[in-house]
Amino acid sequence: MDQQQATQPFNAALAASLLPGLVALAEQSALLHAANEADPDARAGKLEVGKQATQLRTALAALRVQAQTLPAGNLSLDDQAYLIERLEEEDEKKRDGLASLAKLVPADPAAMETD
Repeated sequence: MDQQQATQPFNAALAASLLPGLVALAEQSALLHAANEADPDARAGKLEVGKQATQLRTALAALRVQAQTLPAGNLSLDDQAYLIERLEEEDEKKRDGLASLAKLVPADPAAMETD
């Protein structure tokens, strides 16, 4: 992995385009499968489907590399959900602790001054 790939952020737009692209490719492939091999339009269509398939493979490979460079990108979705849950619990504990501390400390700094 080169330096540019390591610092490149995850391309969400590219990821979002994968499924629609795959569906369109599958539809075109199904239509062309029934087409006559001697038909020049069918051959041109098959070449186009091949190009689109190559573009999808390239995009998927790029996204796979980008996902591996994300923090916790190597974790499964279940592991990420578990980690998020634990972090949210820790955050809630700290908020509760701060709320308790806030009740002990007067909100008015003038109230802390003694005569």
